[in-house]
Amino acid sequence: MTSAAARVFTWRHLAGYLSLGLALMSWSQGNPPLAERIQARVQAKLETFQKESGFPGAVFGWALANGKSGAVAYGLADRDTGAKMRPESRMLAGSAGKTFFAAWILRLVEEGKLDLDKPIATWIGQEPWFDRLPNAQSITLRHLLRHQSGIREHVYNNGLVAKLRAEPDKVWSPQELIGYMLDTKPSFEIGKGWSYADANFVVAAFTAEKATGRAAYREIERLFLKPFGLVNTSPSDRRDLPGLVQGHVTSGASFTGGPKSIEGGKMVINPQFEWAGGGFLSNAQDLARWTQALFSGRVLNGAMSMAQKEGVPASTGAGPGEQYGLGAQIFESPGGKSFGHGGFFPGYLTEMELLPSGVAVAIQFNADGGRELLRHRRRYLHELAAIVEEELKLSTERAR
Repeated sequence: MTSAAARVFTWRHLAGYLSLGLALMSWSQGNPPLAERIQARVQAKLETFQKESGFPGAVFGWALANGKSGAVAYGLADRDTGAKMRPESRMLAGSAGKTFFAAWILRLVEEGKLDLDKPIATWIGQEPWFDRLPNAQSITLRHLLRHQSGIREHVYNNGLVAKLRAEPDKVWSPQELIGYMLDTKPSFEIGKGWSYADANFVVAAFTAEKATGRAAYREIERLFLKPFGLVNTSPSDRRDLPGLVQGHVTSGASFTGGPKSIEGGKMVINPQFEWAGGGFLSNAQDLARWTQALFSGRVLNGAMSMAQKEGVPASTGAGPGEQYGLGAQIFESPGGKSFGHGGFFPGYLTEMELLPSGVAVAIQFNADGGRELLRHRRRYLHELAAIVEEELKLSTERAR
């Protein structure tokens, strides 16, 4: 992003925050009708969506610049038992969890413990397998965090999925995961293409752990989960995850071998294998609050926050003009650019985004199939976000 674009972005968001000021003051002074109106309208819209498409359940969360947040649920947490989805229901966030790992690595860059543009050989070049990585000697953390390393996705390589099903309690080390990336042909010359792969973040997080001697999950909890009060967010590092609702599987059936993510109180496969490729259990309200904090500049310093939002052309199917920054999806939205990340894990879909208005939103579904959603989850997210923005605008106008 150019310096001029950065200034436009900064002033646009500042103007958005100021224009919402009166509405936020009204909320903070205990104006229940505003929250109730948002709740009622979002609930009705979710009901319409569910009846049109047939997905089992969904939770929508929002977060404002002043720290206020909320969530609305609709539908079923489990089709078989009839359990209702609740606002606090937790689901696997899939690749949305990459934002936590990216934020940790960028903090280390801020502190001078890592460098985005030094070859990762600086820190892990002595590993006996290092030269067997595609493009090994040229890879930097910037390449990895932007999916420009040329390393192919490891998850579908050499029977990894079959092993996940055959040994569901196996705990995977980063080195074992990296082993599925070795001796493969790069997708492209380093930095000359773009290809989304969890493999990039596995290598990046392993590099950060080696460079610092610190465990990624422990540091993410210390730096982000606790300080930002994300009490419903935790590592998805075992099969028995508290509060996890049933995931209804279609697209991810090659992983689970059946229509459910949970059997007998445990996940069919161990989600621990995902690690830096995602690796978190959360709910929509926490994800909206994290999105608000991360992309409005409360997590990283100004220069690093801007660097995170400097993207390269990407193609995940989320919308025209899409780019990918340093662990961030960048979208062209009405009013300007928005920033967020989507996520898939067998049985679950997630989308979160900070909109140009300054409103952060997130949505989670306990289904993973496009046939059940009928359209991309960002379209659902934006229609629900519009309700929050409209009600805030009305409150601002009433307060004048």
